Amino acid sequence: KDDVEVAKLMLRCAARDRANLLDFEAIDPYRLLHGLPGREIDQELATLPPNIHLDDTDLEVLVDAHQQRLERRSGTIETDKAWLQEGTTIADLYQRELHFYRTAGPVEWQEDQAGNHTWKWRQPPNTFWDERRKVYIREQKGVDPSLELKEMRQHLLDICRMGSMVKVGRIQ
Repeated sequence: KDDVEVAKLMLRCAARDRANLLDFEAIDPYRLLHGLPGREIDQELATLPPNIHLDDTDLEVLVDAHQQRLERRSGTIETDKAWLQEGTTIADLYQRELHFYRTAGPVEWQEDQAGNHTWKWRQPPNTFWDERRKVYIREQKGVDPSLELKEMRQHLLDICRMGSMVKVGRIQ
């Protein structure tokens, strides 16, 4: 029965050029997340112009006729019980989704012995933690930023050869 009501609602929406349900104020993610008030779907559909070729009663008649045809079918196919035992269970699917959401993004979730969950920021790739500044620092190629350079001396030798002119000619 709920499927039939949803089918009728979705056909009414599509007939009024609103095929995406997220376009309605009642289901708009932004409004839902921020708790903003919105009109119900039926209220918003009433403000939209109906389809010139099909009105709501014609759509309901089509859905009801299709439902009656499905109910009159006598040869329903039974699902094989052995086939239902194969594959993934709902619990496995739930655990995989839970693991995915715990490992996706910049946060790592850990579970302690009591079953409580805590989180910490995941270390970005090619970075290390600077304890003094309390931030992650990107590693540079060939240079270790944590290397102590206080006692080391650096010498730079720069050789420039210039050919200059003297009285006897050019110096090579």
